[in-house]
Amino acid sequence: MTESETLRETLLDLERARRKERELRLETEGLLRGLEILGSITDTRAMFGGLFEILQDLLGFEQAYVFTGTRVDAMHLVATTCSGLEEMCWRGEAVTRQALGGEPVAVFNTAMIAEWQDLQRSHALVASSALHIGLRQEPEPSLMVCTHSEPAFFSAKHVQLARRFSMLATQALLNRDLRELKLQAFERSTRDQFFQASDDAMCILDAEGRLLQTNPSMDAGLGYAPGALGGRAFDALVVEEDRERVRGQVRALLSRSASVGFDARFTTEKGQQRWLQWKMSFDADARIIYGSGRDITEQREAEDALRVLNEELRTTRDEALQASKAKSTFLATMSHELRTPLNAIMGYSEIVLEEMSAEGETMYADDLGRIISAGKHLVSIISNVLELSKIEAERMQVHPEPFELRPLVEEVVASVGPLFKKNENDFELRCGEGVGEMVSDAAKVRQILYNLLSNAARFTRQGQVRLDVEVDSARGGEGLCFRVEDTGVGMSPEQLESVFEAFSQADSSWTRTVDGTGLGLAITRHLCDMLGGEIEVASELEVGSVFRVRLPREVKVVAGASEDLEQALVRSAMTRSEGNSLPRDGAGGEAQDCVLVIDDDPDLHALMRRTLESAGVAMASAYNGAEGLHLAHRLHPRAIVLDVSMPVIDGWDVLRLLRSDEELREIPVLVVTMVDNRPKARALGADQFLLKPFDRQALLGWLEKQR
Repeated sequence: MTESETLRETLLDLERARRKERELRLETEGLLRGLEILGSITDTRAMFGGLFEILQDLLGFEQAYVFTGTRVDAMHLVATTCSGLEEMCWRGEAVTRQALGGEPVAVFNTAMIAEWQDLQRSHALVASSALHIGLRQEPEPSLMVCTHSEPAFFSAKHVQLARRFSMLATQALLNRDLRELKLQAFERSTRDQFFQASDDAMCILDAEGRLLQTNPSMDAGLGYAPGALGGRAFDALVVEEDRERVRGQVRALLSRSASVGFDARFTTEKGQQRWLQWKMSFDADARIIYGSGRDITEQREAEDALRVLNEELRTTRDEALQASKAKSTFLATMSHELRTPLNAIMGYSEIVLEEMSAEGETMYADDLGRIISAGKHLVSIISNVLELSKIEAERMQVHPEPFELRPLVEEVVASVGPLFKKNENDFELRCGEGVGEMVSDAAKVRQILYNLLSNAARFTRQGQVRLDVEVDSARGGEGLCFRVEDTGVGMSPEQLESVFEAFSQADSSWTRTVDGTGLGLAITRHLCDMLGGEIEVASELEVGSVFRVRLPREVKVVAGASEDLEQALVRSAMTRSEGNSLPRDGAGGEAQDCVLVIDDDPDLHALMRRTLESAGVAMASAYNGAEGLHLAHRLHPRAIVLDVSMPVIDGWDVLRLLRSDEELREIPVLVVTMVDNRPKARALGADQFLLKPFDRQALLGWLEKQR
């Protein structure tokens, strides 16, 4: 061999050595990456997925499978490169045992191997040759199988590479197991320390619901010795009535693997009951349940006591509402019962006074005047009590309407004028520019001003009273301010604190001589609230008082819908009426030019008849609504005087029917009643409204206008 040939041969050997060294380096790097994956990644699928990619470059297989299990002859599939294949059982025999012992086995023809014959029949695997690599033998045998469709594909080189990988893989998995054992030991230690330190009851259960571990708080809370609950069924500690519910929660926890929470009663060793609030979670891999329970016995007892208290409060509230309703009913009934005789007393007193005056007998005129005055005062007191009752029962409504403010103020001032003269007071009215129109409940505004001015007049003697009405600048011109100032007796700070309370009056010997129930200012404050306004007061003893009321120029209120009448009510109204007192003309026939009075009070009929006949007016009587409607159709009277509170059909329904009847709708109707509801009367079509005891002259004046 020449020198040049020798040199060329040397260079070829060197190149082959370099190539082999590079292949070895690549193989080593691949193996190291594979071992790193085995030792670091905890997710099984992700770990074997990365391992397959690396080993495929090194071994060149087409498919790969990893099997593991507690027995060699029954290992299950945990990872594969075959998509869609999820279940496979590997029944290992001699070849598998050899591979698990650290010696990879290359099978040149799988059809000749017993372990493959069964597998290929059941899963139709396409594999002519296979390489078996043991990953570890204990504690759970793990086998990796690489396959190829070409017979005798895996060579001695593949076996040698697999041997190296098998040895290193066993060590890597062993190290990983050790790390996991250390981590589990640390977790158990931490968990045990947490168990020991926690004030809440804590426990660990197996999937069958048996207690594996309890902490001292749970043992002591249920009155058991440390460790005495181990092995017992968790639900056996639950009170029987709650047991099935707890079992259902545990079943839901195991099926969904989602945390659950529940409250239940538990029985202590001494037979007592404790409420525990539990939170539980399920570790599906370890097949154990973690539970934490807080003792909420005192909380539940407090809740039960609160529930009982609430029931008692509801009962008390209902009783109070019933009492309030009964009070309102009583006040309304008593108002009716008191006003009915007062109506007769005042009416007949006025008639007697007129007749005695006409005959020139004046001996008892002063006495009759005092009777009439006392009756009016008593009616005022009854009205105030009834008004406050309606406010407290929330049965008073707001009926807004547009009206000019100045005429209303002047009307109120005129009505209070006699009180100013009685106590020799000077009065001054200042009505500013631009007060204009209000859209509010005129009756309530009138009552507010009347109450304040009459109070000022009664509590001031030989002094001054002034009323200022102006645009409220604080509301940007959208409100009005009413200021009533007097130089009367005034009030102390203590009296000011209760000035707006019902039945409260200034507590001094002078004010005790003033008539009143102490309801006026209480009603005034309620009326201000209903109209969206406010009232305030400033006062000083022996100096005087200043009341200031602020009201919006326009009240925004949703009007209630009118009640519909049933057709049966109309038919009832048209039924026959027997025994009515009908007016007669001179020939004995029924008089047509008459006034029909519809009221259930016989005394009022007698008083009304005397009043009307003295004025030369014929009268017909009806004692309920049905009779009244029948007589209205029969007589076509020139006017109707109508009460509200009546049997069969009340006055409001009668008024509705009158105004809906083409034959009767033009007949003038005067509502005379004890229920002060002028807005409703006007809304239903009444021509005039008088409050009982009625003003006889006002009645006769209205009838004169209807001629």
